Amino acid sequence: MKTRTKVLLSLLAASVLATGCEMMEHREHERGYRDHERGYVQPLAGVRIDCGNPTCFVTVDVSNCSVGDPGELHIYHKGPTEIIWRLTAGDHDFTPNGITFRGGPFSGGHSMGRGVFTVHDDNRGGGMRYKYAIAVKKDGAPGNCPVKDPDVINENPW
Repeated sequence: MKTRTKVLLSLLAASVLATGCEMMEHREHERGYRDHERGYVQPLAGVRIDCGNPTCFVTVDVSNCSVGDPGELHIYHKGPTEIIWRLTAGDHDFTPNGITFRGGPFSGGHSMGRGVFTVHDDNRGGGMRYKYAIAVKKDGAPGNCPVKDPDVINENPW
């Protein structure tokens, strides 16, 4: 086979591969969007979560009063953002102060129903990192579960 033919075949194969990856990514995005319409997106726990939308969803794995690390939430949306956390276990719920930030442009934290909590982020950008606490309780258990404290990073997309 001539060199020119090999090069053309290699380019064709690379093009097909790139298109296939793009289609897979698009399907995953559509699946996530459909889940988003239902109000639930479950990223892998303990990984980076990227959000470029005015509403960001975070899943919190919890079992037997052990709160998992939902990962760092990186917000790229330019402007105000609602962050909604959802617990995975039906026998756990957020405490009245379920999500508490230590400073920053966050306000209006409140329950949206069993196992769902929302906070408003004014998101002024600037690449700032903010710590927050996740406080939950288990049905029938005395007191609250140990608090988890991951991060939210308001990126500077502009």
